[in-house]
Amino acid sequence: MPTLLPMLLLPVMLLTGLVLDSPALAADPESPHPHQLISPVVSKPAALDLNTDEQAIVDGGGVVVRSQRTKLGGEGQAVQLVNAPPSAVWDAILGYPLYPERVSTVVSATVYERDGDTFYVDMKSSIMGYETVLYSRNALHRDEGWMAWSLDYRRTSDVKDIAGYWRVEQIQDSPPLTRLEHSTVLAISGVPGFVVKHLTRQSLADGVAWVKKAAEGS
Repeated sequence: MPTLLPMLLLPVMLLTGLVLDSPALAADPESPHPHQLISPVVSKPAALDLNTDEQAIVDGGGVVVRSQRTKLGGEGQAVQLVNAPPSAVWDAILGYPLYPERVSTVVSATVYERDGDTFYVDMKSSIMGYETVLYSRNALHRDEGWMAWSLDYRRTSDVKDIAGYWRVEQIQDSPPLTRLEHSTVLAISGVPGFVVKHLTRQSLADGVAWVKKAAEGS
């Protein structure tokens, strides 16, 4: 599943007269995406190396988020422990039909194509009355504990470019404890850096929070 960042940024850009690209993109399943600026993750990412203070936050049940402005836009990572086995975490991430119930901004999430363990998902979202459509390619490597996602470049999405990954690592079996990591890289223009950084942090924190809640059954 892509991050919530595009849905959070859209109303900000529209309200300030800014757009994700020029000319503005309009989702179209029949036309290829005009940009491929970000390289998708193709091998298992290493676990984010936390410092002592960050590790204490995670061990205490909190979430650690890092974000930064880049030349293309922004990027960030979030880490949190989940009191559930990896299977439950993956069930939450891959439970696309349940996204509208679990994520307030998601209107629908439909798998329109599947090739083995690669899922192509049409996700429609709405916030403050503005709608976005993202066509994503989600390549699952469940046995290795990670999944990379990017745009499905065969279709036009309502963002310039975006990619990221989920990393799921079992910490202990009984009681079950799983380390969840979520990362996003976003290409965007015309938005102040502090806005991108703030919304990147918020979307990543929200992303691991809803997966944790669903996996733990709370």
